[in-house]
Amino acid sequence: MGQRTLSVDGREYRYSIGRTHVKIVGPDGSTTLPKSEVGNRLDRSETFVVTPRNVANVVRGLPGPKKFVCEHHGEVTTEVAIDPFDYEIHGKKAVVAACRQCLENRARDI
Repeated sequence: MGQRTLSVDGREYRYSIGRTHVKIVGPDGSTTLPKSEVGNRLDRSETFVVTPRNVANVVRGLPGPKKFVCEHHGEVTTEVAIDPFDYEIHGKKAVVAACRQCLENRARDI
């Protein structure tokens, strides 16, 4: 669990992402939150993906998962998924917003 630095609104913060929690250390002290309160759920599992944007939102007082709106179908979701096309064809685990229609289309492209 290494620490990373993040600049939010001109102030420096350090954060670390553990197995179950995220710890944020800033000029005003530190806070520890469960990953479920900070990150996005990975495709109907108990795994949560935490990005620097999620951490910056917590620092700004906007905790919770980021909401994604599909530009093709208008579906709103807070879940993310592994892109089935990139995983099957390229062997990469690319994380994308979990719009069911888009994921089905990408799976059909295989």
